[in-house]
Amino acid sequence: MTPNKILDIGLRRAGLTASSSEFKDNGREYFNLAAKDITGRVRWSWMFQDASITTSNGTRTYSLASDVLEPLSFRDETEDRSLQISSALDTDVLDPDEDESGEAQLVLLKNLNSSTGYWDVDIYPTPDSTNTISYRYYRFIPDLDAGGADDATDLAPKFPAWVQPALIHGLAGLYLSELGSIDSANMEFRLMESVIDQSLERNARAFVPSSRMLGDRDGGGMFAFRVQAGTLA
Repeated sequence: MTPNKILDIGLRRAGLTASSSEFKDNGREYFNLAAKDITGRVRWSWMFQDASITTSNGTRTYSLASDVLEPLSFRDETEDRSLQISSALDTDVLDPDEDESGEAQLVLLKNLNSSTGYWDVDIYPTPDSTNTISYRYYRFIPDLDAGGADDATDLAPKFPAWVQPALIHGLAGLYLSELGSIDSANMEFRLMESVIDQSLERNARAFVPSSRMLGDRDGGGMFAFRVQAGTLA
C-alpha cells in the first residue's frame, strides 16, 4: 500500500476524510508517530540493510547511506577481508597527524555530517587505492514528507505488507484520542497490537535457523554440517 491508501483508510476509521488537507496533514503526523512506535519495538529483520562505499586515493572520510541508524559491520570486498569498527580515539594514538596511508584496516565511526545528518566514517589508514567497502547496518524509516511528496510511493521497501495494517490502526487510534473518542481509540490500539504481535512472531522465526536445514538431534539440540574444501587422504 501507499501512504495515501493508509491515510485514507485510517482517517475513514476515525470518521474523517482524506479529502480535507487539514485532516490529511494531521494524519501524516500520526502516521509518523505510529511508524516510530512500531520500528522501535524490536530489531526487525526487515530493517537490516547493506550498502557500499568506494574509496579513493587520499580520501579518508566517507558518508554512509542516508537511512543508517547503526552501522554493524564493514568488509573490504576488493581485498576479501573484514574490517574492524573502532574509534578515532584509538587512531589518535597510532597516527596523530593522520598521514598514514595504505590498505584499509579499520573503520572509525566519526560523527553525523553537519550538513546532511548522515553518518561519516574514516578509513584507517587513509586509502591509497580504489576499493569497494561494503557494510551492513540497521536502518531507520524517515518521516513522511510534510508536503505529501512521499504519499504516492509504495511502502513495501520500508514496511512489509503484513506490518502495514498496524500503521492504519495506530494512525486512527491517535486521531481518535485527539478527538476524545477514547473507547474507539483503544479498540484501534488493540487491533494495532494484534498486528504487531503476529509480526513479532514472524520476526522471531526469521532469526531461528530451520531445523530441517540444520538437522535435529535427540534432546532438541541442533547441529550443522558443512562441506569443507579439500580431499580425503
